Amino acid sequence: MPYVSEKYAEFVLQLEYTDLPEKVRFRAKQLIMDTLGCAIVGSRTLASRIVKDYVFQQNGKPESTVICANKKVPAHYAMLVNGAMSHADDFDDIHHCSATHPSGVLLPATLAMAEKLGKTGKDIITSFVAGYEVMVRIGEALVPENHYARGFHPTCTTGTFGAACTIGKLYELNKEKIIKSLGIAGSFSSGLLEFLQDGSMVKRVYSGIAAFHGCLAVELAKLGFTGPNSIIEGKRGFLHAFTDNPNMIKLDEGLGEEYKILKTHIKLFACNGAFQSAIEALLNIIDKNNINAEEIEKITVGTAHTASTSFDPYNPKSPLDASQSLPYTLAVAAFEKNAGIAQYTWEKIKNPKILKLARKVKVFLDPELVNERREDCAKLGSKVTVKTRDGKVYTCKLSYHADGPGNWKPDKVELKFINNCSVILGEDIAKRILNKVKELEKIDDLSELTSLLSKT
Repeated sequence: MPYVSEKYAEFVLQLEYTDLPEKVRFRAKQLIMDTLGCAIVGSRTLASRIVKDYVFQQNGKPESTVICANKKVPAHYAMLVNGAMSHADDFDDIHHCSATHPSGVLLPATLAMAEKLGKTGKDIITSFVAGYEVMVRIGEALVPENHYARGFHPTCTTGTFGAACTIGKLYELNKEKIIKSLGIAGSFSSGLLEFLQDGSMVKRVYSGIAAFHGCLAVELAKLGFTGPNSIIEGKRGFLHAFTDNPNMIKLDEGLGEEYKILKTHIKLFACNGAFQSAIEALLNIIDKNNINAEEIEKITVGTAHTASTSFDPYNPKSPLDASQSLPYTLAVAAFEKNAGIAQYTWEKIKNPKILKLARKVKVFLDPELVNERREDCAKLGSKVTVKTRDGKVYTCKLSYHADGPGNWKPDKVELKFINNCSVILGEDIAKRILNKVKELEKIDDLSELTSLLSKT
């Protein structure tokens, strides 16, 4: 019986642009657009600047563009820094069934290697989807809650495999070399959750590390280096090392027939992906009933999981820590009618009014929502109840948040991109990049797009 790495290699090799349903092509371009916007606005953060400074110190061949920097670096270093930028604000997409941020790994890997090799827009879309379908299946097989319980961050651990697939396809490696790339990639998997203890920066580079390691795996395999074919499901392989009771069926379930990329959520709020429906439900209540944050006596939130991953959700220690705190997030959203990048600053997380309201947020596991998620892992719903000082009670329940499966919001995704990009590059450049990505399949020469992305 073939190992799953062999099945993945066959899938990656055989996938053609013409095989992709139109809705898959559309979704891939939206994810690429959204991730570019996240990377552009993420370029301004201290964590991104530190990674960029490191990359620039390495020198090397000018192969691939660093976003928002008038400089090219070796492709693997471009992946590292562009990946760090993509996840800099925790604003990149999330695939809830695998608990991964796939595009923050795969877009930097695909773009840098496609630029290095002179590939087309169609090549980018196809290889992006190929890596995506592998990455999230491995993530689902891990059983995310079990993987988290062991202390791992699944974007970084699974992303290495996805990046190896997308890069191997762009290199047009043969089946055996792709299998060996996966065998090597599995031993490079990394990424721990200990950053939750103090809100430190390291989470921000996980997408870049995964892309970097995926590229390293491919480059080594290309030269004849080997890794085990059994790396994923073997006795001492990835799944048995990184989780308890892996769900092996998920590894190749529907591969080549069902496109899991269609189950991705594009975030409209700059925080933990599991919070999105709760924020939307709260804002629905506030807007519909014209409630002022000062009038709120209590906010109760039923969720499908434990929600906050902050070490102390009522006293965030950093902007990153705040983005992982559901009480803080709902409190700042109540005051500012948003939970975007501007709501996660040092000034805001020390605001006594916001922190006072955060202490009035109570979160519990809702059995109804837990059951819904068991039936459909893409459902990460919330039921929010607001009690005001005059004793009135308002409730809103959402099973899917905006721009989830069956609830796509392409206009809002484009607006998010324009807003993110305009902050750094101005509205004119933002619209030009947007138009390029919307017609990515028509691009034969990437230089015009990468030239726009290199603006500072």
